[in-house]
Amino acid sequence: MPIDSRFINLELLCFDLLFSTTTVKFFVVYRPPNGGGDTVALDNMHLLIACLKEYSVAVEISIIVGDFNLPKVNWQMSSCHGDGVSKQFLNFVTTRGYYQFVSFPTREDNILDLIFANDEQIINSVLPRPPLSHSDHCIIDFNVVVKCVKSSETLDNTTEINRKLYNWYSGDFESMIWHLDCVDWNSFICYHPQAACAWSKFVDVLWTLIDAFVPTRSCKVRQRKCYPKDIRKLICKKRQLWKKHRHVRQT
Repeated sequence: MPIDSRFINLELLCFDLLFSTTTVKFFVVYRPPNGGGDTVALDNMHLLIACLKEYSVAVEISIIVGDFNLPKVNWQMSSCHGDGVSKQFLNFVTTRGYYQFVSFPTREDNILDLIFANDEQIINSVLPRPPLSHSDHCIIDFNVVVKCVKSSETLDNTTEINRKLYNWYSGDFESMIWHLDCVDWNSFICYHPQAACAWSKFVDVLWTLIDAFVPTRSCKVRQRKCYPKDIRKLICKKRQLWKKHRHVRQT
């Protein structure tokens, strides 16, 4: 989407992901590693925060990713013992209720590449991956989870589901092995020459044997309550502010 000309000096990309019930706005940011006391760096950070505020105000969910070059921020404690640039941005994400998901170093021992969202449940499976080409930053792999249901369809506290649990210690694995030995695997591969199809059918065979020879029991599991998006945003903001408050009291 187009960005106002006053933000032209920012290295920032902004786009929307449209779903049936909501819109997720993505910001991809690169902030150069200027010195913390540099006036240019302070002005650049002020401009970046102004841009993020302006273009995230009209959407329910915002996700901010990128290389921010803020090694002096302790994201686990929501604290900063460094320059004014880092303090500006930390104050912005804390007061706006953004949660930071990256907990591992992305370049040497520093956490420079970050993922923020104002909904704590929309990001999961955040993992480091090998660098791309000659980059000295690792790739961050993560999932965006969006439920395409209306918020009125949320679960209450009394919702329970029946889950089938396998008792693997009591499984009859000898019978499973015997049945697998009886399969004509040459014909099996002949009838399923494509790798994806063969794998799918092989898994079906395994699960058929598991259901036949591994005893199960039914277990009622209380389903975690799923709050509407606006409530989740407020919960995330409350946690961030409380984390900051606890750090201020300790210091």
